[in-house]
Amino acid sequence: MIKVLNVVGTITKGGTEKVIENIYGNIDSTKITAYIAYHEYGNGYKGDECLIGFEKYKVPPYYMLNAISYRNWWKDFLKKHHFDIIHVHYLDSAFLYLDLFQKDGAKTILHSHNTRRNPPTIGFYISIFNSFWARSKTDYAFACSKQAAVDFLGKKLANSSKTYIIKNGCNLSRFNYTPATREHKRKELNIANKLVLGNIGRFSYQKNHDFLIKVFYELHKKVPASTLLLIGDGEGQQDIKKLVCQLNLNSSVLFLGIRDDIPDLLNAMDIFVFPSHYEGLGIVLIEAQATGLKIFASDTIQSEADMGMGLLQKLSLQKKPRQWADKIIEGKEYIREDGSATVKENGYDIKDVSKWIENFLFDILKTN
Repeated sequence: MIKVLNVVGTITKGGTEKVIENIYGNIDSTKITAYIAYHEYGNGYKGDECLIGFEKYKVPPYYMLNAISYRNWWKDFLKKHHFDIIHVHYLDSAFLYLDLFQKDGAKTILHSHNTRRNPPTIGFYISIFNSFWARSKTDYAFACSKQAAVDFLGKKLANSSKTYIIKNGCNLSRFNYTPATREHKRKELNIANKLVLGNIGRFSYQKNHDFLIKVFYELHKKVPASTLLLIGDGEGQQDIKKLVCQLNLNSSVLFLGIRDDIPDLLNAMDIFVFPSHYEGLGIVLIEAQATGLKIFASDTIQSEADMGMGLLQKLSLQKKPRQWADKIIEGKEYIREDGSATVKENGYDIKDVSKWIENFLFDILKTN
């Protein structure tokens, strides 16, 4: 039995957590057991609300001034626990404990899930500085896209034999298009005769919800029978609700919160709008294309996210919301077909991805 410790930042029910659930939820649990170590910074969820089914350990917050006490916490932790592999998804503080795990006999993996912020912030540069020290210590590295590898692992490590691009796979048995599912969910939400736009993502700067609302405002003026579905939550949600109220869109924008019926909601949508400031890849884009959904996304999206079905159209964030709305209206008519087979051909079936990782974990433990 291989024991793998996944280290994350604060748990937010976001993309990283979804990737972990997808990967380790599909790995043979009789061979590999995954654990979670999470940092509780106060702006996430309690450990028992996320990554359900994984045994978890709460790690003290890391700030640059508490580096010594933080490292000592990991030393004490390793006196009580042993893991074969440490899979690090939160790179900021990894340089303080990677060597401790290696001395304890564990193999180490750094995993980059995102690209740099645009424009870069002080926090980004601090993250790059901190991750620089971890790069030289890690045994291996994963990234969701080539750009995510370069931005947080550096060109040298990103282009080395240590680094692997791990596709953000999804469960294609759930993410497919069926007209009956679409009709049922639209009826349930009372949006049967509407042009339905949607977005899935945490309410944060990265996801750019304020721009999305302004795009919908312009579209709604030209297509009054339209609705916007917003799935997710986060620290910026109240500000977005205020903006919706100011623009008199209350009856046309539905805040659906965290949902477990994402495949059905994607079926219900007509257009997926994704104006993120930056993205490592955007797993929801893969899921949307599996359901045959047309997408309008910012040109910050990585090229790997396009499954080649003509469903993903990129637009510049330099364009005005009205211009985005016009493009959406122009492209709203299309023949929708199930895209799950094409997504699988592109290597994004989570069962295939998990099997590869399962084999990889066994292989690296055989090396000295």
